[in-house]
Amino acid sequence: MSLYIAHFLMKEENASLSTQPPYDVNRREKRHFIASHLFTASDAEAAYDRAIGMLPGLSDANHDGPGDRTNVEPVGIFDLDEVFVAEGQVVTGLSQPYGIDVGVLFIEELLCQRTRTKQELTVFAGPRDGRAEQL
Repeated sequence: MSLYIAHFLMKEENASLSTQPPYDVNRREKRHFIASHLFTASDAEAAYDRAIGMLPGLSDANHDGPGDRTNVEPVGIFDLDEVFVAEGQVVTGLSQPYGIDVGVLFIEELLCQRTRTKQELTVFAGPRDGRAEQL
């Protein structure tokens, strides 16, 4: 089994509702963020299928009090990549004070990008050079 990381582009919508019927929306705010999930799969196709299967479970909604509602939903898979680690180093890395660094996504760069098609995802980008990164 290989280790994969999926970066999901998420939309969060906060709505302030009137506390009396008909509960009209007084104010609405939207923002986007990236949710990253690390998981195992047998190959790139299986990783893609698993990431697609995660999408419905990433939706959520909550009420923090009267007149407040927050909806979170996935827009799509922003990126999917195989993670190369030295064998036996994952457990050691996870126990370190800051865990395993899985990379950074710059929000400014994301603002002008759209979610990608399956063929544009990193894991389907073509042959690798074969080197595994060490932790």
